[in-house]
Amino acid sequence: MIIFAAVAAYLSGYLLSGTTCSIANKSFAEKDGFKVEYVDYNPPALVAGSATIFIMPPTGGTTPIDRRFATGLCREGRHVLIVEDWSTSEEKGAIDFNLHNRLFGRANRALTLLAARHPGPLHMLGTSLGALFSISALARIPQVEKAVLIVGGIPFTEVIVGSDTMGMNYLREKRKEKFGVKGKEDYLARLNEVFEWNDLDKLTPELMKDKQFLLVIGLADDGVPTRNQLLLAERFPQAEIIRHDSDHFATIVKSFVIDYTAIKKFIK
Repeated sequence: MIIFAAVAAYLSGYLLSGTTCSIANKSFAEKDGFKVEYVDYNPPALVAGSATIFIMPPTGGTTPIDRRFATGLCREGRHVLIVEDWSTSEEKGAIDFNLHNRLFGRANRALTLLAARHPGPLHMLGTSLGALFSISALARIPQVEKAVLIVGGIPFTEVIVGSDTMGMNYLREKRKEKFGVKGKEDYLARLNEVFEWNDLDKLTPELMKDKQFLLVIGLADDGVPTRNQLLLAERFPQAEIIRHDSDHFATIVKSFVIDYTAIKKFIK
């Protein structure tokens, strides 16, 4: 992992040297107090007719890799937004089964509001949980023409149940203690009772046929289980696919260290 991080740092300096972008922290709030915060990357010379790119980070917020993607694509003449927060602090400490429903609802609201403020074609680049939010947005925002989905998977509730990330393990144990969850089937059933965003009916190959996808899949992934990533690939048969024989973290790092050029070419 240290080697991957070192290579990423080296490549970021190599790939991203040169033209400087204008970078600004921005936010807006709705009348009900719902607030969206993002980082706006504006190129010195915008490529005419190019789509705005929305980057959705993984759990824990914006990473150095998200910033490197944003800077690199901006220096290629693209307008890029890293969507950083959408009033998620209100959910701090929540462990109820409806939590994920609210988080997906907030993410979709934030992306819909941002899309309205940036008319024209949109491209998405989402990683891990950010990829799940991006997939959900595909069903609701017609402007999205292309999506790069790094270790994303479906159905979302199955990902939540199967994930071995620290956050999901914590929630699983707390819910077992408080609500008496009895195994994976019971856990999945309780989530499905309240979750409204699985969207498989809105993500059919027919409805998605005019959109383009690049999927980066980890073949030894337990964070977003590989099985669910492969189900996503089956759902989008037109997708370009990059596979790595690695776990969740390593695949995310490789998406920049190894796949940057392919992603840049796809998302242009």
